Amino acid sequence: MLCLAGVITVANLRILASPMVLAGYALLGALTAATVLVEWSRMPKSALLIIPLGDILAIALTTFSSGTVAFSLLYTLPVIWLATHFRLLGVVLSVILPTVFPIARVGISRIDSGTMITQVVVIPVGLGLVAVTVYLSRRRVDAQRTLLRRQAEASRQAEAQGRRHEDYLDATLEAVGFGIVTFDLEGRPGLINTVYRKMRLHVDGRADGPEFCEVYAADGFTLLPEAERPARRAADGDLRETVVWVGPPGGVRLALAVSARRTYDLAGRADGVVMISRDVTSERLAVRARDDLVAMVSHELRTPLTAIIGYLDLALDSDIEDTTRSMLSVAATSAQRIIALTNDFRAAALGIDNAADLERRRTAVGEIIEPAVAAFAPVAESREVSVRLDCAPRIAAYVDKFRLRQVIDNILSNAIKYCRRGGGVCIRVGQDERETVITITNGSDGLTDAELARIFDRFYRTDKARRSDVDGSGLGLAISRDIVSRHGGRIAATSVLNQSVTLTVTLPHPAEDVS
Repeated sequence: MLCLAGVITVANLRILASPMVLAGYALLGALTAATVLVEWSRMPKSALLIIPLGDILAIALTTFSSGTVAFSLLYTLPVIWLATHFRLLGVVLSVILPTVFPIARVGISRIDSGTMITQVVVIPVGLGLVAVTVYLSRRRVDAQRTLLRRQAEASRQAEAQGRRHEDYLDATLEAVGFGIVTFDLEGRPGLINTVYRKMRLHVDGRADGPEFCEVYAADGFTLLPEAERPARRAADGDLRETVVWVGPPGGVRLALAVSARRTYDLAGRADGVVMISRDVTSERLAVRARDDLVAMVSHELRTPLTAIIGYLDLALDSDIEDTTRSMLSVAATSAQRIIALTNDFRAAALGIDNAADLERRRTAVGEIIEPAVAAFAPVAESREVSVRLDCAPRIAAYVDKFRLRQVIDNILSNAIKYCRRGGGVCIRVGQDERETVITITNGSDGLTDAELARIFDRFYRTDKARRSDVDGSGLGLAISRDIVSRHGGRIAATSVLNQSVTLTVTLPHPAEDVS
């Protein structure tokens, strides 16, 4: 500002003869020196008013003493300072001070010349417009700065939250007990978690990618080509679940249950695939050991049973009393049934389909169920359970008589064993032109929905059944389901808790009267 005042003075050197002008210059010089020498950062903000107010006073002295209106232009600088740093107070001071100084010097009565009107009215109004403009501009700048600060803070928080989520995800992926591999849309592998790397390291001795060296089908012996391996299928977008063995037979190997899921971006577009591999080696080995045991026991039972049947046949061919022959016939029939059951145990363990063994004929259903009821009569009597059969003689079905008897035996045996003491079992047979329906209901504690969902699983027994003294293998209903299914029918279980359990066998067959 001192330099600008000097430029104005050069144009009119005679004003230097005025002591007030010199005083104004001296004040400007002192203020300029103060701005350089004083450490304003240690002073309160109000101390900064000294500089712009001193500048306005110095400009007023030079303007009034020299009579040069050009000096009034210098008011702009302190006005900008005041409006910038002191907001509304600065705007008010920017208008009042340049007005007050000339009035205080000459008095209101002498404000009549054009020069005085300019100094008292025009210049303060112009300075007020400048101050307001600067004030509004500063407000906008402050608002933008505040907005930018908030946006920056929000960005930092979002980034921090993103890092936390990423850390949580990484921790979760490393903490889960199954292997995880991600693929992009091009089939390139991305993330591979530690569990999957350990699986590869355990089997192959290295963990340099998602694919195992040797992958076999669920049977453990059929080597899968590369295109059918889970990692390749997952990378190609095939999301079917499968069980495979990794590692060579006889070597270090694992059974893995592999599934895949698509991942999507924020717009809902597919952007990759996640492959999950769960180690089911222990489960598979346990199932295999169980099936091997059942198959072995079934096989070992066949030899003595065959010998028993052979000797019974020899005895029946000899000359014996009718009573003895009747008892030996029952024993031979029972032995034949035991052999058939051992074959079923072996088939259930090995997964053999005996559909071709069915010998279906048009048979009266009552002729199958009545002997079963008679056979279980002693057991029912010992448990004080009544058995009631409701079956019309004319109802017939196109079935394998021996296999359907096996189904009835299995269901009726369970119905009696698990019936309340003193309760009852009801067998009803109905038929229309399309199917024959057999229902067997007992009075019992019933089954939960979870138990009903598994009642036809092989080797499944409810917790209550396992804790009871009732014997069972958990195979009867599973075998019955398979037999009914091979007949083209269906079997279902329903229950009313604490009241009853009902097994329903439905066999497709046209209605026919049996004469």
